[in-house]
Amino acid sequence: MNARFRIAGMSAATLTICLGGCDSLGGLPGFMRTFPRTTAWRQIDVNRGANALPAVTAVADFNNDGLPDVVVGYPGSQNSTAEIAIMFQISPTQWRRVPILSGTGATGVVSLAVADVSSDGRPDIIAGCDGRIVYLRSPDNPDTGLGWGADVIAQSDGAGLGRWTDVAAVQIDRLFGVDIVACNSQGALLSWFRAPQFALTGGGWQRVDIDNTTRSGATGIAITDLDRDGFPDVVSTARSESQASVAWYRHPGNNVNQGAAWQKFTIGNLNDATRVDVGDLNRDGRTDVVVVSPAELLIGWYAQPENLTTGTWSGVILAEFVSNTPADARVADVDANGQPDVVAATANGGTLRWFTPINDVRAAWVENNLIDLDTNVGRISLADIDRNGRIDAVAPLVAMDAANDLVAWFQNPEL
Repeated sequence: MNARFRIAGMSAATLTICLGGCDSLGGLPGFMRTFPRTTAWRQIDVNRGANALPAVTAVADFNNDGLPDVVVGYPGSQNSTAEIAIMFQISPTQWRRVPILSGTGATGVVSLAVADVSSDGRPDIIAGCDGRIVYLRSPDNPDTGLGWGADVIAQSDGAGLGRWTDVAAVQIDRLFGVDIVACNSQGALLSWFRAPQFALTGGGWQRVDIDNTTRSGATGIAITDLDRDGFPDVVSTARSESQASVAWYRHPGNNVNQGAAWQKFTIGNLNDATRVDVGDLNRDGRTDVVVVSPAELLIGWYAQPENLTTGTWSGVILAEFVSNTPADARVADVDANGQPDVVAATANGGTLRWFTPINDVRAAWVENNLIDLDTNVGRISLADIDRNGRIDAVAPLVAMDAANDLVAWFQNPEL
């Protein structure tokens, strides 16, 4: 990683840019904007006090009423019950909480993916839990909370398997429906699960290991077609890996169903690489990679080289923190100017921030306020919750007192 800068609250420096007319960011001609942006985003509670230790969120319209809903994973503890619940949106300020899985089946849930796995037109949920991946199939009336099938995906609960730290739902083999990609920290696994012809239960799925030897502490995944061959590749982080903590695996193409190996390529070796996301940060037409390192108190990004298989990914520190511990980072165009930004969540000094480059994407990114919190922030989601064309943030918030734990969304004031 290259030049560093430290964040100790909002930056004192102020930059004024003319979007579209006098800088390289593009946007609305003649529209003046001053950075850093200091306005706090409005916090609107989705759920408060119903359960403790929310860890992860995902957004989808589960009952097909046109309103984005929020699914929340609660890993559980000695003092709280593990649970997966959907917060159905009635309006942006009104939500109805519906638990769909409680107890040991949800223990340790820290990752969620949403897709129509059963091919019935309704979003289903894939949950990465302790020693199992759980498939929650949507019933005809998903908002009653009844009838959600909770099946363990076959071959995800073998001996020696710990927590599935990240999951994604994507078509891998072009055979039937949506497959699953997942990583397991204790098992040092990066795997995909081939869906059966009729994916109505957890039975019939087949685990295929992409890497079962070099992903010690496997933590995060991102799915994207890096080499632009029409097949999804997998970006992987492994926080205990000493040689290539950030790597990508090339989809073997049509040979994937013949057991062809996924070729591994190093992106970088950032210490304690955990959360990962992708986007074309420098707008050169190639997908770049954003990575969180809690141990190093930083968020970095890697620029994709011109030659993907032989070139070297160049790493740049996007944000380095003084004491706050970065917990998550997601790529999105927050202010709709055509330049991808990065939204970051922190713990041990809970904050939400968004970062944007000014003119030079490889220089220090400007820190913009989203909100300061008296809670720790878990895995966040980005979505247009109020359907006004702006990307909002959804966050699980863990307080010092479990009675104050909550899930909230934050209304984007930009544009």
